[in-house]
Amino acid sequence: MATDETAESVQSKDRATLADRRPPRLALALFALTFVVFLPVGENGFINFDTPEVLTENPLVNQGFTVEGVKRAFTEGQWNLWLPLTSLSHMLDCELFGLDPRGHHLMNAAFTRSARRRCFWFFMA
Repeated sequence: MATDETAESVQSKDRATLADRRPPRLALALFALTFVVFLPVGENGFINFDTPEVLTENPLVNQGFTVEGVKRAFTEGQWNLWLPLTSLSHMLDCELFGLDPRGHHLMNAAFTRSARRRCFWFFMA
């Protein structure tokens, strides 16, 4: 009888160990899949929907991080909206990549993967 209890205990531990390993593997697979799916965005250019006003023709953000730009991001609205974090994000992209659309698109893909990862772990908890 003690042997049966020991065997059941070992099987239960094996199942628990397998369940513990499943979420990280699933998270890694989802990360790899989204990386592959979003990788081609780096080959796209800017679009003319709002890019000129928001980025390419906006001296507040297209010069990258400046003291004046950061101050104005928090004290002035743009496009009839107050979007300091959006402005700072675009400033960071311009600081790192200039006006090369590949860097901007790949940064957005990285933000998307990060948000998806946080959602995955939130729902797995």
